[in-house]
Amino acid sequence: MANNDSVIGGILVVIGGISLIAEIIFLIVKPLKDDPPFDSGIYWAMAIPLFLGVAGVLAILIWIGVTMIQTPPPEAWDFDDLEDELGEELEDQGKGKSASSDLSSVVGLSKANMETLIEAGIDTKAKLASSTVEQLSSLKGIGKVSAEKIIASAK
Repeated sequence: MANNDSVIGGILVVIGGISLIAEIIFLIVKPLKDDPPFDSGIYWAMAIPLFLGVAGVLAILIWIGVTMIQTPPPEAWDFDDLEDELGEELEDQGKGKSASSDLSSVVGLSKANMETLIEAGIDTKAKLASSTVEQLSSLKGIGKVSAEKIIASAK
């Protein structure tokens, strides 16, 4: 089944084609076949530019119609799927922000160390306070002295 744009495009092609043929017949062929041939220079001085102008407009009309026929209809948007995807993304972002905002209140904790702690599963201030110095110092970028200061600041 054709969509509305294809039908409209087909109508444009048919109207443009018929009009172009009629223009050729009435402006060019018929005056040449008249008995005696229509030989007035004034007629041809007006007919040729008129023919070219109208033929150009009709060619554009036909081109638009063909384009409308060939263009597939747009896909329908499924807003339910889009809403689900956006909801999941917002939940994921919310989890990351809440963990980092909880750890961001710890004094002396750099952003790099905060990311290291979150990757290690220490994503809340309570988990950080219950961690041992050995656990924290085993993580990349955190030494024993820094681990002691971080744990003390989290408590």
